[in-house]
Amino acid sequence: MHGALLVDQEAALERIFAYGDRLIAVHAEDQARIRQRREQFAGITDPAIHSQIQDNQAALSATQLALSLSKKYQRRLRILHFSTAEEAELLRQDKPAWVTAEVTP
Repeated sequence: MHGALLVDQEAALERIFAYGDRLIAVHAEDQARIRQRREQFAGITDPAIHSQIQDNQAALSATQLALSLSKKYQRRLRILHFSTAEEAELLRQDKPAWVTAEVTP
């Protein structure tokens, strides 16, 4: 379902942030939560269910993890097209200068 660039294991993400010095860009979505929600809503064909499967919590928890690792290792981070008010508030309150983000309305 996802390409080879998907990294959704926390240990693998930890290694990525721990080594190197290049900018890390993430499309922050908690794949474990999305898989669980996909199973929970299996069989529902209404397209509106997408926002319940890939919900705000799936975005927020992944953004929290990326931000935490960026701060731990002081690695430049770009959060690509975040889309929730919860993420905006988190970044407003707790974003170091080396972290940037872009918004998708």
